[in-house]
Amino acid sequence: MARVTGDVLTSDPWSVGGSQGAKAQSASTQPLRTAARLVAVTVGGSQLLSVPVALGALWLMTNAPEVLITGDVLPQDGLVQGVFFAYGLLAMAVFALTLAAIPCWMTWHWRAARNLMVLNRHTDHHPRWHVAYWFVPLVNLWMPYVALGQIYERSNPDGATAPSAFTLWWVLHVLGNVLNGMAFRMSMRGDAMELAELSTLASVVAAPISLGAAWLYVRWITRISAWQDAEG
Repeated sequence: MARVTGDVLTSDPWSVGGSQGAKAQSASTQPLRTAARLVAVTVGGSQLLSVPVALGALWLMTNAPEVLITGDVLPQDGLVQGVFFAYGLLAMAVFALTLAAIPCWMTWHWRAARNLMVLNRHTDHHPRWHVAYWFVPLVNLWMPYVALGQIYERSNPDGATAPSAFTLWWVLHVLGNVLNGMAFRMSMRGDAMELAELSTLASVVAAPISLGAAWLYVRWITRISAWQDAEG
């Protein structure tokens, strides 16, 4: 592991109390590759499975809309039963992977920002904000993009700025979240057929968009992890 003397961290504005005279201490970078792989499995897996879930909902809405709304399946409807069972199973898997992804990507963002502090290549944000920005309404529409972009640029050994596809990732991410949010809210507003149809349509459109965003996101954090681990 790369080690930094206390002299570097003493002048760190993010040290305890923000004091220039903070107690000298040593720190080492933390490996990112394992955390990145966990993010790839959980984030990528949840978005990948969201595609067949959305397609399953579309099939049910087209062939047995009352089943999707009420959850009641007639015993004689074997095909509908099978599709509905697979749909529910995959939806639960997506939910489980989404929950598992939260601590994984929180850990990755914290470590990536902290490693840059140790290497004396600080971003403009404390590691805690690299995590918190994702949870603050309105702020999470922009600042996670800015924060990860700074991690990318300061981790890049060539010092190059983030590529244009970095912006594409964020546009897809926000658009997918908006569509998924609309689908969820409409699905919670009673059993109106029109709302159920709109919710299903929003989910179908959002699924490939969110999958593309997840692929780009995993690509960026994998690249950053390789850069930082090479210095460790």
